[in-house]
Formats: sequence, structure tokens, C-alpha cells
Amino acid sequence: MTRKIYESWENYDEWCKTVRQQAGEPYAGCSIGVLVMDLWYPKVPGNVANSCTYDYPVSFKVISQEDCNTWELMKGDPRVLEPIIEKLREFEREGVRAVACACGYFARFQKELAASVNIPIWTSSLIQLPWIKIGLKDDQKIGIICAIEELADGNLFNAIGIEADRLVIKGMSKNMDKMSGFEGIMNNAGPLDNGLLADQMAALAREMVEQHPEIGAFLIECSDLCPYSLDVQKAVSLPVFDFITMINWMHQGVSQKRYYGIM
Repeated sequence: MTRKIYESWENYDEWCKTVRQQAGEPYAGCSIGVLVMDLWYPKVPGNVANSCTYDYPVSFKVISQEDCNTWELMKGDPRVLEPIIEKLREFEREGVRAVACACGYFARFQKELAASVNIPIWTSSLIQLPWIKIGLKDDQKIGIICAIEELADGNLFNAIGIEADRLVIKGMSKNMDKMSGFEGIMNNAGPLDNGLLADQMAALAREMVEQHPEIGAFLIECSDLCPYSLDVQKAVSLPVFDFITMINWMHQGVSQKRYYGIM
């Protein structure tokens, strides 16, 4: 589907005469769609599910727990595929140019979901791992902070084409004694002690680097932990990637702009 991108107001009168919109597109101007789970804990700015996180319009769709249970999704149960694909097709019909899914464990279904529609799908922050890896020395590793460490297995990483031996993984679920600020998210209830969680994320990253000085970069798997990427970076002075670095990259790719300035 070909879409026009209007670069300036210089030809406003002309393009207003000829503008078209595809049938079935009830809104316009959203480059990115984000599929989110039906979860109720607080979504602070920086969270993938908070509109204030983005400098551009984003369209959200919610998939119910009945159609896609969080634990079934994280474990890779194929029964969740059909309702997810239907949501992606809705995004496509409505004119969204690319879609992200707001949980790192969607990566289990990256190939199936990308094949299901005619717009690009980048399911998970983990998609960035091969790109991060290639920028590091051969003896360096990537530190991953994830929600459920027990489910961050080889099958998850194989789905996106990276070997787990280059990764140092720490999960919130196995460190709840040190990560009590995450408890409201784990319980899907709140309240969320934002300051406490920021401090605990920074402390966890420092501990990982102390134990594994070969870590050359961090990736935050969980879509709820993006608000604390800066805290991690301040603590360890390393590159930190998360869902928002991926979604910003997606937006840039599907919504290129003209550049102006001096030469």
C-alpha cells in the first residue's frame, strides 16, 4: 500500500485537493501500532503502554487475558497466536505502518506474526540483540534485565537468532528480595513505588557488572522497565537498549523526514 508523506505546508493547497484515505481506516497519522496486554498496574511515562512516552502519535490495541493469557504467551503456547494475529490485521486495515508488541516474550512468535500481515512486525525489545552483539568485542556480553528469568530460555533467544552464551540474564522474579519495587507489576495491581524501583534497577545493573565485567551493553526486556533505562545507564555508564529504542527506530524507518540546516 502506497502512502504519501507530506513534507511541508508549501504545497498544502495542492495536496488537500487530491488527498485520499483507504477504506476501513478510521484515523490517520499513526506510524506505529502497539499491542498491549490487558493489565492494570500503573503505566508511568517511559512505559510502552503510556502515550506520553512517544514524540509521535501511536495507536494502541488491547488484547484480553481471555484471548491471550500472559503466562500462556510467555511460555509460547500456540493457542494465543490466532487472537494476536487478528489484532495485527486490524492495525494493518487501519493504516498503521509497523507494529510492536508490549512484552518481550512475544519474541517466541516473531516469525509467525511477521508472516501474518503485510506490514512489518517487531514483536520484542529482544529483536535488537543481534544488532547490539555485532557492535561489541567478541569477548563482551550483553546484560539482560528481564521480568521472568525462568522463561528466558534458549528457545526464546533462538527465535530471534542469537546464542544465549553471549548473554548475562537477571530476572526480577528471581530477585524479588532485592526488587520489591517490581511487586506491584508482578501482582498486576500496584501501587508502584517508582523511586524505589529506579534505585533497585540501578543496583541490580551495578551488581551484574561487578560479577560480569565483560558486559558491554544492557538490554531491558520488560516493557514495564523502560522508565528506568536512564537509571541503569547512570549506574554502569554503558549503552542501554529497551523497547523504546526499538520503537523509535521503527518510527524513523517508516516515517523518514527531510533535513534542513546549514552546510
